Amino acid sequence: MKANRKFKIDETGASSTTQVVGMLVALMLTIIIGVMIYYEVSGGVADFSAQTETFTGYAALTANASAWSVTLANSPDGTGNCNVTCFNATGGQLSYPTYGLNHKSINVAADAADMFSQVNVTYTSHAGTDEDDTSAMAGTVFVLLPIIALVIVAAIILGIVLGFGGYGKSGGGL
Repeated sequence: MKANRKFKIDETGASSTTQVVGMLVALMLTIIIGVMIYYEVSGGVADFSAQTETFTGYAALTANASAWSVTLANSPDGTGNCNVTCFNATGGQLSYPTYGLNHKSINVAADAADMFSQVNVTYTSHAGTDEDDTSAMAGTVFVLLPIIALVIVAAIILGIVLGFGGYGKSGGGL
């Protein structure tokens, strides 16, 4: 039979078409598992995106005569993504001191803030910035994956159909 001659059997008894389809199924399963892992992990990392930490316990409502510092839970992405606000609960006033950032530590010089009883730090962490970049890339890739899968399946189907028709043999093709 003409169609049976196109399927080559190797010494283990498996045809090349079976191997290609097996690899395609393995690729699809790997992609599906990867997407599932991504969505499981991304939910937890998204919590790092925008954070606000509050530091209380400043009993003396006087201007900070000495330097002070606070240690954050996560490392901010930079001073451009970090906001330090000193809050005076009695007067309801806010002050915005200049500060230095060293990994997780925010250092404020002496006399840089007005009277305050609470310090609020709002920032985007390194993990949050990385998660945003990863989510943007994943969004692009996840849109393209079904298209790539369809092209691969179409190529395999075309290869099988052309194999049945004897395409490329001398004397009968285009």
